Amino acid sequence: MRALLRADWFRLRRRKDLWIMVIGVGLVAAFGFISGYRSDVADPPPFDQAQFEQMLDSGGFTIDGVAPGDLAQMRQQMIDEARASSQQQLADRNLQQLTDLQKYVFPQSIATVIGLGIVPVIVLILMMSILLGDEFRFGTIRTSLLAAGDRRRFLATRLLLFAILAGAVYLGLVGLATVLSLGLVVTGAELAPATIGLDIGSTAALIAAELGVLLVGLVLAALVTVVTRNALSFLLIGIGIGIEVAITALPVFLPGQPLDLARQVFLTSEVRLLLSRLAAASHAISLSSATPPGPTDSIGPAFEIAVIVAWGVLFVVLADRRIRRMDVVE
Repeated sequence: MRALLRADWFRLRRRKDLWIMVIGVGLVAAFGFISGYRSDVADPPPFDQAQFEQMLDSGGFTIDGVAPGDLAQMRQQMIDEARASSQQQLADRNLQQLTDLQKYVFPQSIATVIGLGIVPVIVLILMMSILLGDEFRFGTIRTSLLAAGDRRRFLATRLLLFAILAGAVYLGLVGLATVLSLGLVVTGAELAPATIGLDIGSTAALIAAELGVLLVGLVLAALVTVVTRNALSFLLIGIGIGIEVAITALPVFLPGQPLDLARQVFLTSEVRLLLSRLAAASHAISLSSATPPGPTDSIGPAFEIAVIVAWGVLFVVLADRRIRRMDVVE
């Protein structure tokens, strides 16, 4: 298998389209980090009295039956209230920045860059579909199977190769988060003192869970690709996920409803519950919107992991059965 891994790596590293997608993951993460920082560090514009008075004049600031002196006093009162409101907005913004700007300080920057890992999952599943689908598209599947000597070994090699690649991508994102955070410090960018500590254990568990979900997605991509013999199989995966999300959103699947427990055997439902639970436990500021499931929303993390693993095993069994029994006509 080591020789097969080496041969597949030689083939993979020559695919410029795949390299562009991997590099794109880093570029998207870096762009999101930098644009997020620029948005969070920006203060509201200062109060411009001349502009405010011009707005009053353009709106025809007159009130019938009010004496000129009283009108001038009302005008000044409106200006003072607008200035006070602007100053209050600035104070509130500065207070919010004490929390928001911590997202870009290491190690919080790791969670800020990686997030819930949606982009790496999409890109790597797409890569798996393209690489395996091209075997059928260009008629090289027969040669690849002959070189592997065993169809099961061929499938295992591809999955192992992408598992290694997935680990490398996440490791690269951790390094990118470190470099970006250090870059802000070196350039003297405005940052907030770290008062909210990142839970390293929960963050590591979150990244491990994201990798596990990615591996299940890669196996699913391999299964759908060998069934359809098409590189566009990832579109079917996206459609299937959309259908599953729509089904689990039906009222009968809500907590406390008749099919509440049935909802918890769906893959995407348990993935969302597990990742939101770990995201909340990590104390990552960038993931603060993720709320852990309530007592009626989930049986527990062990059950969520078991469901995800069960789906992964099912996909492996079906993919193995399919590739060992399919007729190679390409």
